Amino acid sequence: PGLLEGVVQTTAPLAERGHPRLTWVRVAPPRGLVQGDARRLRHVLLNLVSNAVKFTRDGRIDIEVERIGGENGTIEFRVLDTGIGIAEADIDRIFADFETLDSSYARETAGTGLGLGIAQRFTRLMGGSIGVESEPGEGSLFWVRLPLPCAQRPAALADPAPGGSAALPGPLEILVVEDNEINQFILCQMLGSEGHRITLADNGRAGVARAAERRFDIILMDISMPEMDGATAARLIRGGDGASARSPIVALTAHAFPEERAQFEEAGMFACLTKPIDKALLLPTIADALHQTRTDTGRADPAALDAALVDQLLADLPGLAAGPLLSRFRDETGREIARIARLDPADPDLLGSVHRCAGSCGTFGLVALRDALREIEAGIKRASPPDRATLSALPDLWRQGDTALSDHLERRSAA
Repeated sequence: PGLLEGVVQTTAPLAERGHPRLTWVRVAPPRGLVQGDARRLRHVLLNLVSNAVKFTRDGRIDIEVERIGGENGTIEFRVLDTGIGIAEADIDRIFADFETLDSSYARETAGTGLGLGIAQRFTRLMGGSIGVESEPGEGSLFWVRLPLPCAQRPAALADPAPGGSAALPGPLEILVVEDNEINQFILCQMLGSEGHRITLADNGRAGVARAAERRFDIILMDISMPEMDGATAARLIRGGDGASARSPIVALTAHAFPEERAQFEEAGMFACLTKPIDKALLLPTIADALHQTRTDTGRADPAALDAALVDQLLADLPGLAAGPLLSRFRDETGREIARIARLDPADPDLLGSVHRCAGSCGTFGLVALRDALREIEAGIKRASPPDRATLSALPDLWRQGDTALSDHLERRSAA
């Protein structure tokens, strides 16, 4: 009941636009708690209900739940609407990514058509099936069937108990880069209720433009978007000299494998949150990102940078060449240092990577990191490779050097 009531409460403000009546009902008497993935199920139902809202004016939308098997059998969730319906020719393609129905009402609604594709993938990951029954002008019935056995303990279809709410400074200026309308709405509700100011961008390219125009305290970046994905957008923000180039970025994704999370880190992202977003995780993550950014900035060691080398380099370069060259160095070297830190000390690629980074860091005055890399290089050549702790310490040296470089460039610009 709590999960379905939450879906209704979350989507009710969206339903106010077309004025459909939105309710949920249990078809059969309650049978106790069940075990399952509450986060994925909530995401599936939110997508189905938000889809129904888009195509239903007035009328009604009902969410039904019914156990159709035994104690360890299947539970069926149904989302029924009295909306415009779906033509038979469109039924087979509505669960494909980036598909939207070609109708005048459909074109009035926002979104990219990813919702039903994600709902189908999540349903399959939970071992279930999803389908639809519909006729034009007669509304639609979307159903989800999941194997949800009775719980042996009070685990149920509920999220783990949230921790205490994180205390955030505020109000914060937050950029939300997200193409899905309902996810935009949820994040605005979560953060707006805390007093923070939200700016929306509905794709990665727009997010890069917004981040270049003004400084945000933090950027929440969806990963799967049309036009430009979140990882590419993060790299461009980090590699540029825009107003938010140093703002922390948190990845938002429906799912992320370990190697994908490593790619997000290489792109300059602080952390990764899995959708549907849990406010009890979102606020502490933002607080940690802000704290880490302040800590990194505050502890930049002056010895990390040879300012005279930087000044000489800038004096030798034509004025228009300095900016792009610095941006490329910071983008490429940051990603390469993150990659080196994860390499096995015996990896044959380590020597060449370390040598190249040492040269680049020396050119741009990051002397502390250059010296650490040279020491690693010398050890490899003496058949004494570094230990993992030595490699793991490199990203911190990179952050110190990059912060010192950025601070120096800001002082030069202000002079």
